[in-house]
Amino acid sequence: MSLTPPTAAKACAILASRAYSAAATITALPAPSPALAFVATRLQQFGQHAEQLGDCLLNNAAAVSPALLAAVEQALPECDSAVGAISVRAVDGTGDVSAFSDVLAACSRMMIFAAQISTVGLGEEQETWLQHEEGRQLFSTVEGVSKQLLSPSGVSVPN
Repeated sequence: MSLTPPTAAKACAILASRAYSAAATITALPAPSPALAFVATRLQQFGQHAEQLGDCLLNNAAAVSPALLAAVEQALPECDSAVGAISVRAVDGTGDVSAFSDVLAACSRMMIFAAQISTVGLGEEQETWLQHEEGRQLFSTVEGVSKQLLSPSGVSVPN
């Protein structure tokens, strides 16, 4: 299924809502550690970046390249899975909060990059930026850290 700018914007809004909800859940814990409070802040920031990307895709709909939409379509489920895992593991204390922060930072950087290149006027320019080393690295980092977070031997801390 190929995303359109409106469906991509809706998916970004849903992801932002999940991030905000996870942040609120962590903040509501009795006396969350400073590290967990930082993860909640990172979740809030990630939610803002997801909303910004959705707004950019929707408002620049005529100029969004199919390649950018395809890259976002591939990255959104990975970010969503990471937010879900962070939400569960942070609350039940089974994860490495430093790794959570790293994953959210990687996802945020990818969202910021995608939002920035969505404002480039021509689809061909967007595709050039996506194929640039920085673009490829940002999207592959999201995939890598998401898979690491979701793997059983990934970022879980021993009891």
